[in-house]
Order: sequence, then C-alpha cells, then structure tokens
Amino acid sequence: MSRRFSLGQCAAIVLALLLNVGPAAGDDPVAGNGTLPPLHVKQGYGIKGLVLWLAADSGITTDAQGQVIKIADRTGNFTLATTAGNPGPTLVPKVLNGLPILRFDGKQSLYSPYNFGAALDHAMTFIIVAMTNGAPYEEFSLYLGKNASQGYNRAMAVLNGNELFDGQWVGCQGEPAVKQVFVMTGTSINASLTQATFYRNRKQIMTSSLLPASTATFQEVSDGVTLGAAPVQLYGWNGDIAEELVYDRQLSAAEMQNLWVALSAKYALPHSTPVSTSSAQTPSTGTSP
Repeated sequence: MSRRFSLGQCAAIVLALLLNVGPAAGDDPVAGNGTLPPLHVKQGYGIKGLVLWLAADSGITTDAQGQVIKIADRTGNFTLATTAGNPGPTLVPKVLNGLPILRFDGKQSLYSPYNFGAALDHAMTFIIVAMTNGAPYEEFSLYLGKNASQGYNRAMAVLNGNELFDGQWVGCQGEPAVKQVFVMTGTSINASLTQATFYRNRKQIMTSSLLPASTATFQEVSDGVTLGAAPVQLYGWNGDIAEELVYDRQLSAAEMQNLWVALSAKYALPHSTPVSTSSAQTPSTGTSP
C-alpha cells in the first residue's frame, strides 16, 4: 500500500490498496460485528456533542511492565485494546503538570472494532493534546474507520511535517506541526464537508477547502477506532498523547477557546520542554479510575 499527497495546503489522498487492511479475523479485542447500540453523546469540559474521550489519566489498564493493554472511552461508547501482534503504548506517569501520558514508538496502538453509526456523517471536531517527535513520512494520532474504501474514515495525522485531516482520498493539510512540544491541536469539519479549520492552542490557524465535490466522496464512518496508528499498525505515532476528544459537530471559535482554557490549565500547556524518551518509572499493574 502506498500513500501520496500533492504539495498544496489541501491535498487529495491518493491511496492504492493491494489488500483490505482492516482488522484480520480474530484480531478484534471484543467479540461483535462492529455495531454498537446508539452512542452516548455527552459533554466534555462543558461542551455538548462529545462521542469519544480518551485520556491517559482515566480508564487505563496496564500490564506489569507499564504497557497499556486497554483504555476505556470516558463517554462509555468504546473500549480500545491491544490486538494480536500489536502492543500498546507505555503509560508514563507525572509528565504533564503531574499527569500521565501515553508514549508511542511508531509500532504501538490500541483498537476497537466498533463504529459511530451515523454520528459522524457530517460536521465533527477533533481535539488532541499530544507531542510528536517527528516521523519521517506520516503518523496517525487517531483513526476512525477502516483504512479501506474512499471516504469511509476520518483521521488526524502528521504528513511530511504538516498537520493533516484525512478523509480517505479527501484530505486537507494544515500548518507545519510543532515537534517535541506538547500542544493542543484541533480540526473541525463543517456540515457540508467542504472545509477543515485548524487550531493550535488558543489560535485559529487556517481554514482550507477540501476537494471539490467532497460531499460526494464522504461516506458513513466504517468500523474501527484506532489510537496511535492507522489500521492495522500502519503509520504509527512517534511521540506522546495525553488526551483526545471527538465531537459530533463543528465547534464554534468560542467553544474552541473554552477547550483551550480548560486543557491548558489541566496540562500547563504549551509544555515546551522536550520530555526524555528514556525509560521512566513503571506504574503498577491495574486499572486507573
């Protein structure tokens, strides 16, 4: 499989699949056909429409070596776990304002086989608190759907050093990603699926058009939620992730500012001191609250 993008700020994602790279049979950590009951839609930091909330300080289960084997979504919609041959990230405590982070080495991920139903057919917003060490080509922090057919996924990545919204053959690049600094990044998609607006910390960075006639190419998000990679274990994240949120609507500039206020206070952002990638203290086996 290969991926190619044009050099413009907005780019078509040209993907040639030699095989279906969705989860292999037997890899699903939870039995099921990918269908969940209607999603819980909750508030996150006082803002309505939250359908996915993954955080290193909540719902984490580790093994004796501090490797994460499971994370529970705080909305109650999903549980992501390791899959056969794909280890989870390392839980590193007391990194950001006394709070833990998930450390990915480019070869680790967590996965759920379930989907969002019709919840993400149109407008949506990603919020990510993370640090990238800088991948040589491409790395995904969060991937919703299968890496398969045109328009069936929504994902956030860094491509060739730039932030990226990936809609599977429909994409839009943002500004250059900040390396080795923890920041809050956000990307919102409008209801007509024609524009992506990028945020970094408290500022709106840019709004870029998706491909012409992009509404014809977007489909209902397919099965699967992958943290730290594209499925299955492609283009893995090389860096740290503290928290990721997905809302089922386009948040306003005021709401994005409110999220920045809350998350910057929680994590003391921006955290400008690169965090050592050497071994840190190992947390005890168990599940966080």
